[in-house]
Amino acid sequence: MADVDSIYASDDASDVSAAPPLQATAMSDPLSSSTFSDDHSGLRLDDSRLESLARASSPLGDILTEELDFNPDGIFDTPGPTPPDTDDEDTMEDLPQLNQDPLFQGSDALFERTSDSGSDDLAPDTSIPPAFDEDPVIRNAYITAYLLSACHGYTQEGIKAYLDSMHESFTALQRKGQLQLRGLDTMARTLLTVERRLRIDPNRYIVYYFLCTVCWARHHPSSLNDLDDESCTMPECPGFLYSLKELTGGHLKRTPLRVLPIAPITPMIQRFLLRPGKYEEFQHWRLPGLDDVGEVPPLNEPRDPLDAFNNVNWVMGDITDGWGWRAVSWGLERRKVSSAVSLWGVEDVLVEEKQQRFVSLPCGLLFSINIDWFSPTKRSRAYSTGAIYVTILNNPRSKRFLPQETILYCVIPGPQEPTLEQLNHITEPLVEELRALYEGVTMRIHGEPDNQQFPVNGMLYINTSDIPASQKITGLRGVTSEDFMCTSCYQTFSSLVCEDCFNHETFSMRDERRFRKYAYRWRDASTEERERIEIERGVSWSALTSLPGWMPARDSPIDFMHAVFLGEVKHIVQQILVVGGMLTRRSRMNNPYEKLETFLGSIWWPSTIGRVPAKISGTLKADQWRNFATVLPVALYYAWQQNGKIPDCDSPRPAPKSKAGAAFAKTEKLLRERRKAYRMHVARQSGRTVVAAHFEEDDISMDRNYQRHFKAVLDACSAIRIWTAQSITPNEARRAQDYHARACRAWSLMHCHLTPYFHLLTHGDSFIYRLGPVYGFWLFGPESNNGRLVKVNTNGHTGGELEGTMMRSWIKNILIHDLVRTIEELDEQNEEDLVAIRKLKNYLKGDKKSHRTRGTLLNMIASRAGRRGSNAESNKVHHSSYSSIFRFSFEGSDEVELPPRGKRINLNMIQINGTSLYGLVFNYLQTLWNSQVKLVSKTTDWQAGEPFVVTAVQSFSHAHVNGTQFGACTSYRGKGTSFAYMDGRIAVQIQYILSVKHERRDPRLAGLSTAFAIVKRFMSAGIPLMPWDNRQTDLGILTWNFNKFLDPEVIELHRLCGVFALAEIPLRDHGHVWVTISLDHLTQEPDALGYDSDNE
Repeated sequence: MADVDSIYASDDASDVSAAPPLQATAMSDPLSSSTFSDDHSGLRLDDSRLESLARASSPLGDILTEELDFNPDGIFDTPGPTPPDTDDEDTMEDLPQLNQDPLFQGSDALFERTSDSGSDDLAPDTSIPPAFDEDPVIRNAYITAYLLSACHGYTQEGIKAYLDSMHESFTALQRKGQLQLRGLDTMARTLLTVERRLRIDPNRYIVYYFLCTVCWARHHPSSLNDLDDESCTMPECPGFLYSLKELTGGHLKRTPLRVLPIAPITPMIQRFLLRPGKYEEFQHWRLPGLDDVGEVPPLNEPRDPLDAFNNVNWVMGDITDGWGWRAVSWGLERRKVSSAVSLWGVEDVLVEEKQQRFVSLPCGLLFSINIDWFSPTKRSRAYSTGAIYVTILNNPRSKRFLPQETILYCVIPGPQEPTLEQLNHITEPLVEELRALYEGVTMRIHGEPDNQQFPVNGMLYINTSDIPASQKITGLRGVTSEDFMCTSCYQTFSSLVCEDCFNHETFSMRDERRFRKYAYRWRDASTEERERIEIERGVSWSALTSLPGWMPARDSPIDFMHAVFLGEVKHIVQQILVVGGMLTRRSRMNNPYEKLETFLGSIWWPSTIGRVPAKISGTLKADQWRNFATVLPVALYYAWQQNGKIPDCDSPRPAPKSKAGAAFAKTEKLLRERRKAYRMHVARQSGRTVVAAHFEEDDISMDRNYQRHFKAVLDACSAIRIWTAQSITPNEARRAQDYHARACRAWSLMHCHLTPYFHLLTHGDSFIYRLGPVYGFWLFGPESNNGRLVKVNTNGHTGGELEGTMMRSWIKNILIHDLVRTIEELDEQNEEDLVAIRKLKNYLKGDKKSHRTRGTLLNMIASRAGRRGSNAESNKVHHSSYSSIFRFSFEGSDEVELPPRGKRINLNMIQINGTSLYGLVFNYLQTLWNSQVKLVSKTTDWQAGEPFVVTAVQSFSHAHVNGTQFGACTSYRGKGTSFAYMDGRIAVQIQYILSVKHERRDPRLAGLSTAFAIVKRFMSAGIPLMPWDNRQTDLGILTWNFNKFLDPEVIELHRLCGVFALAEIPLRDHGHVWVTISLDHLTQEPDALGYDSDNE
């Protein structure tokens, strides 16, 4: 066994600076007829938010005696939803009661078979929503009605009052001959009819199963009235299915006691494929000549994962780049076989004996599943609700985890988490769908005839839940079980105290077919036998086990978000460093703990990046621990260094009577017990008779040497930064694995307390080889989706009512995204359509303050009337002005994006450190445009060329380059992002962000324009060697002269490539220095565009 110094003996040596052709089949899908409400009930204005205003000064002023208006401080100026992490419970008092929420439906209402008098039959999804056959003004009234219900708590009655008032007003306009509105006679008058006309009724995509209160046996809603009684139908189950209520006339009404809302994934996939370009988007990953559709065999699983790559330095950018993507087989069937055929009893058999790569099918979709539980209310943590998400991995990574691209399969009713057997009842419908999708279904595709369908296949590829949820849904035992802590190898829980637990060379790997074999045995066994199998074999039956190709451990990658940030980084800081005494006060004037917190509070962070709290004792979130890991090496150097060096000595042991001392002693006792348990386990494995009394606890204490701990931290942080990058090579993944294993072995030899996460991450590289960079499958996306569900208004309803409301909210958001796309696709958009788009997008963003809507539908009608007779060109210009706003607000960015407006500046009036800005810009432009124009300055003969006019320059507070925001330090709004990297790792301060437009002297020639930045580079002369210098590539940490810059220069904006945190540390004999810590990897994707309405 090695010692910790031998692990670091060679520390320095480790540094290494097109869519497939469509295949159609005929189909018939006749349109169903539509009936519309003709209810003309009277106007009701009892809602305080609908006001009666004076006669408007418009072409309609002498027609209407009264006009309905929205208070500008009303519908689009209310506070946004309370964030899920807020602790202010008072805000909950202002929310409407859940039973008044139009999204809320009680269990009794869900199962009533009644029809809405104003509803119309739903047309097939291939046609546009029925509302698009009506006048845009009426359609906009529908959208406003929906937003009143979704954003502002309007009741069903309030919405009907609004729609009735709109109908009467529109009728008055039409009666006076001022305007003709198509579809007015059949205008919708209820919220349900509005939702169906706009095709945003979520209930058509949801099946409300009801469950037994004890065993959770699942029943289809159609069977409610066919059951003999309210008792559970499962043998010997004491549970109940529904309650009885006597109605007038003696009839008994059945109300389910526990409701499970499920959104089947097949209809949702069909809806996605009806989006413009979605079929092609699912094929974006295909490499011409390598991933063509056809009969291609799957790749074989390599013995050594690195053997799957011809080039170990090939950059993997997404899950489609891992070797596993092309190794999935199609045509398998999971069957029980005799022991003569297979030792394992269950095998995946090729049905047609033909090898076919799954993703080489015309549309082979691979899915991930995520299951998680959360508390839907801030007032009580006793109620736990679950959610199961299905993500389509063929989607581009930038879109994959967006709510509108994610299928919420079900919301699991609380208040407690279900057992595995109960959970199987929930997942069985999903498994049935997955089996059908694996074999193949046909679906319609946008842009193709409605009577043609195309083959679509789907398969569950991975389970991306956190470890407790992952092992529950797959039927595996928990990580704290002695023999099944790890499902990849045979390392035990007690071996966490041993170096071998983190040494790949000592691992004995499991054969997963054993889990599969005993899962099937568990399913068919008696209760006693099931308990024995679970204890001795580490597995129970999961519904997922029946899926062909599914392996519970291989297909359940460790979640790097929880394992790395909430597991490992948090433990390193709070347990190894704090509880372990590594930040104990050394003297009255030397307190490393205080130094560490002082340093954290002094760091300059870009305004687009979340800060690390200065206090490390509180509860931090995953992204905060991520930031902490990024700066931890510099923070420890600041806290520990003496005369510029990390001392080679031990930290003082915490005082025994202090809280720190008590925590330290408790950890020491725990480790002694585990070391004893490990020695007993080793003896038992060797065949010896084990008597606990014969094994004594040792008196070993944790090694508290500063240098050894600092080296381990450098290793761990290097591994974490490499692992969590947006792209990674196989060679980098292996290097990260070596770093991580070395850190864990060092801490083990120093007798530190380590958790199962430290061992599980020693298998991290194998998941990356198979699945690509962790950005493609980690849980930041699904976790944020939980936050969206938490924001749905709740009021303590149980039995599935609360969960049904969440499900309807989720589905409705997806439908609204599709509604926006439908409006944007109209060949002829008018002002009403553009206003509707803005309203809906503001709703989807949760933004009710900015882009507020002023005026009314009637004002829009008035403006339409006033536009009669105007020329088409003026309307075209008005449309373009709207488009320019939306382009910056909602669409994706190009390589470089500037705000919509800048500020004109005079270059002659500006100097930087005595350097004229005019001269810098002129010289740059003269070189840039040399082949197109001879540019002359103000001091030369203008006849010799074309003069550079200084007033043609605009200054901007910020710009987005490849999605990352950079700002100018001379702008108040830009200085928060004014430090940046250019050309790799050259640190600069951005002085100005400018654009220039040069009009040509010859009017026949197109003008020239460009955008650029003026920057000052950091200096790095005479900097002494720092402890992280041999890890610059992996840690992204560089040292510079304090507050010293080179002369300003002009650069192209696309040369800006990253942001960093900036820290100041003192050095003996060198004063102070700056340290930059790269933050390139800190956001899941580049910062989204989000311009405000003005620039300065």
